Amino acid sequence: MNTIYNQNRTFKLICIILFSVFCIRFFTLFSTSAFSHKKSTIIVSLGDSFSSGEGIPPFYGQNDTPENKVNNYDWLSHRSQKSWPGQLTLQGVNGKMSKNKNTNWYFVAAAGATTEHLSKSFRKDYNVSGQVGHKDIPPQLDIFKELGNKKADYVTITIGGNDADFQNLVTDAVAATLNPEVLDIRLNMVWKEFFRSGGTRDKLRKAYTDISCVAGPQAKIIVAGYPKLLNQQGRGIFFTKETATILNKAISKFNDEIE
Repeated sequence: MNTIYNQNRTFKLICIILFSVFCIRFFTLFSTSAFSHKKSTIIVSLGDSFSSGEGIPPFYGQNDTPENKVNNYDWLSHRSQKSWPGQLTLQGVNGKMSKNKNTNWYFVAAAGATTEHLSKSFRKDYNVSGQVGHKDIPPQLDIFKELGNKKADYVTITIGGNDADFQNLVTDAVAATLNPEVLDIRLNMVWKEFFRSGGTRDKLRKAYTDISCVAGPQAKIIVAGYPKLLNQQGRGIFFTKETATILNKAISKFNDEIE
């Protein structure tokens, strides 16, 4: 398979650093003249909160009415106009990918997504200005069917953080300020789940294989890692330096396992 990932071989980890440096490296990658012969290069961006741009609005559909927001997959998924995939550029394409959405760039990452949401729908509950309910976000891999005769040249993705329950890791890091054992227990659970048969590691392997199959042999699959979650000096009463070090080392190990 002409992809960075191969089921029987390790693929290269592109990035485990913070958002700003991460974008710079990719900016350089996609601006090289080696791809200048491409007349219509396409990037598909899959993944979770780190790819969708959760926490950095505005999101696509942000200015819609409440009635339209709850029917807008972009808004429900918190796909940010400032997401790192949207900052990529392509030789021969004017502007960043965020300005070329649905032409050269197809953006289906969703905040909160896990590996299963690549091939299964993702229920999103909402409560917006009296609009209460839920919507099923289509499986992310469906985008390749929607492309029809178009072929993705690149696929970007971050995935696995929600499978590993990063959100509760941070919560337990706060609790560890009073009881250090809390974070140790959580991390032991994370790694037990990661390495068990059918666990997180196996889910990641299957995810990359599934992407490769549907994207096609011409697609370069670029898998990014995760930034360290805490300031290395800690955060005063919320995080100690020791807790920050433990959690950041766990993220580095997670990235190593992805690689």
